[in-house]
Amino acid sequence: MSTSGSTGTTSKTTYVSSRKFDTASIGKLSGTNFRVWKMRMTSLFTTHGIMSSVDGTQPRPAITGTDRDSGDQGNNEAFTSMLMTMTDEEVEGISGCKTASEIWTKLNTMYQSLSGELKQILSQRYYGVMACDYRSPVKTMLEIQNLAAQLRSMGVTQTDDAEVVRVITSLIEEKYRQFREA
Repeated sequence: MSTSGSTGTTSKTTYVSSRKFDTASIGKLSGTNFRVWKMRMTSLFTTHGIMSSVDGTQPRPAITGTDRDSGDQGNNEAFTSMLMTMTDEEVEGISGCKTASEIWTKLNTMYQSLSGELKQILSQRYYGVMACDYRSPVKTMLEIQNLAAQLRSMGVTQTDDAEVVRVITSLIEEKYRQFREA
């Protein structure tokens, strides 16, 4: 990390080799934000031309030389970038992984599992979200939309009308009565 002398602000820029991986806008993966984290990391890796090393579509060359060195460098950059954008608990969960591709695969398995149990958990969360003193109606709506998108990505049908109804029913407190009735 570097610190700017004139403003006193701290930068969250990760330097790996000669490339600059700006991780300041990437929130740490905490388990509940995997879809957003993955989207940002995919963009970062694609921009730097190393996504094929991360997703496993380009295996490590068996023969030593420039291609292998380049592949290893891409793996190291992706590996480091992922570790720098994960909470300590998430890093513990992938600590046995040796390559960026192994981390990517394990995280996808953990957070994008199509198991019935995960669908049930997401559905419970979807129907349990309510606006309250610590969660504004806007944050409630965004959380409901995020959960609905996760459910849709797992094949659970969520119509726009049902999502609107769900948002309105999340405004249970009396102070939202007029909005609900409108």
